Amino acid sequence: MSIEQSKLASMLWGFVTSGLVIFFLFSILVYIQSRQKTFLYYGFYTILLAVSLLYNSPYIPLSVLGDFRNSSFFSLSWFIQIVYNTFLFFFYIEFLELRTYFPKYSKNLIRFLRLLIGVSTILLLYSILSGQTIAYRNFFVYVFIPLITIVVLTALYVTGKIPNKLKYFIISGIIVYQVFAYTALLKSVYTTDGLYPIIYFYIGIMIETTLFMLGLGYKVKLVYQEKIDAQNRIIDEQNAN
Repeated sequence: MSIEQSKLASMLWGFVTSGLVIFFLFSILVYIQSRQKTFLYYGFYTILLAVSLLYNSPYIPLSVLGDFRNSSFFSLSWFIQIVYNTFLFFFYIEFLELRTYFPKYSKNLIRFLRLLIGVSTILLLYSILSGQTIAYRNFFVYVFIPLITIVVLTALYVTGKIPNKLKYFIISGIIVYQVFAYTALLKSVYTTDGLYPIIYFYIGIMIETTLFMLGLGYKVKLVYQEKIDAQNRIIDEQNAN
């Protein structure tokens, strides 16, 4: 990696992590006021994603990162990714109101997510106690990634059937993130010319989280408009009587 790309990666890391922290604080504040779980789940997603990016921090000494990588606690880096992806799907369910449009699918999806967290937690404890971090990595790469990819594809199909404009924020966010994330993964496996792989991942995160925040703003606008319309209907009915 060239010096220019190193500087770009460091700059993007700071921009992305600070943005995620801001999104977290905003989401939690809105949740406290509105009690809408959509903001709670999105808040957890953004802060856990920010925590997972600490491993790529340009401000943490390489010796410290190396010690962490060689310790039995390195499995936590994989576990956090599983957890934040789980919260992201809970965010999808609440944001799109999937329980209303597809109750059976939502119920099965929630069961799968809970089972995934349960199994992942048990394997994490085993990995830490036994020191078998390679086993947890294999679980992440060969079990979690294929499963979550299938779930993403089915979720996109179901989301496309929802009769409102909110789905476009989710669909566009998912597609953009997946394209950039898989590009980063492939470039990290196969050495090619071009940008440093993690830069693609940062770009995907920035675009995805921005799209989701715009979607949350649009959802708040719709909820507020519904309340105004309901109040106007009540006023009209009172005036008619």
